[in-house]
Amino acid sequence: MNKARNGLILLLAILTVLTGILTVPADSAADSIPKQYQKALQYAKDNQPMEMDIGNVRLKPRQLLEIRNALPEGAVLKFSTSWAGTCLEWNSTEIDLNKATGSIAAEDLNAMMELVPTLKKVNSRKLRNVSNSKIIPLIEKYPDVEFTWLICLGPNHYVPSDATAYSTMNRNNGGYRLKTEELEPLKYAKGLKALDLGHNEISNLEWLRQFPDMEFLILAINKIDDLSIIGELKHLQYLEIFLNDIEDITPLINCQELLDLNISQTKVSDISVLYEIPSLQRLWANATKLTEEQIQEFGEKRPDVATRFIDRDSTRHGWRQHERYKHYIWCLRHYTWIPFDQPLP
Repeated sequence: MNKARNGLILLLAILTVLTGILTVPADSAADSIPKQYQKALQYAKDNQPMEMDIGNVRLKPRQLLEIRNALPEGAVLKFSTSWAGTCLEWNSTEIDLNKATGSIAAEDLNAMMELVPTLKKVNSRKLRNVSNSKIIPLIEKYPDVEFTWLICLGPNHYVPSDATAYSTMNRNNGGYRLKTEELEPLKYAKGLKALDLGHNEISNLEWLRQFPDMEFLILAINKIDDLSIIGELKHLQYLEIFLNDIEDITPLINCQELLDLNISQTKVSDISVLYEIPSLQRLWANATKLTEEQIQEFGEKRPDVATRFIDRDSTRHGWRQHERYKHYIWCLRHYTWIPFDQPLP
């Protein structure tokens, strides 16, 4: 009986080599990982098939790539591997890595992309260990693949790449203060329309040019002295810029959809440009350089605008009590921007 079985196995091996196709025995899935890897690699080297199916395995992409690279040029390696808490197949179009356990090496991510040219979506939105340095090179190398990941701006500040709203959630009593140069990776969150970067150390707004459709912006308590780029945000509706080094707000003339503006505790000494923004509904300008005459004139020319000029605090007497406050807080907590004129879920 054993002689007959061995003869059949030998005959099958000869036939598969002659046809250029090699199938690893089905029981290989029960082998240990080192044994699976060594067995498949040796098969590839010895038989050189143009198509090799190793079935269900538990190998890392880097191991599978080494097996594939041992095959002749143009050969196809078929596999299904249980890796990083998910299943990756040779012809997958999507892979969700969010259930991964442990660290995912850059080497395996690169191997995965080489092994599976059919991939169109890679999702690691919940993984902090899939860092910028691992994903950004892949984004540049595979522009037709949709990568959803957590963009790291600094310690404990992560932005989902598919977010349309984001807040650092910094407050007076805590939170890592982001520097201007740390905002560069924000460009990979291309859909952002609402940003709360208050309580940071931002001094330059050049990065904002990447978001011409921004509708909501909080930059309070930073080191900003120039609003020129904010003036390019033609769809901006909400702006908090209090406690900055601002003197000139004339660039805001281009923000013709502006509803809410808070310029309190700045060096602003002229608000006449706001006469020409008919959409404006609220203006908080406490502790600025405005004279009593300027304040009175604004009240006469824009009686339709709710204002506060006399407080020492930037947000007292109703700034946070407006109906739009609840709306934008929901958006920031859910990383999803919904315009003010649309209902929340």
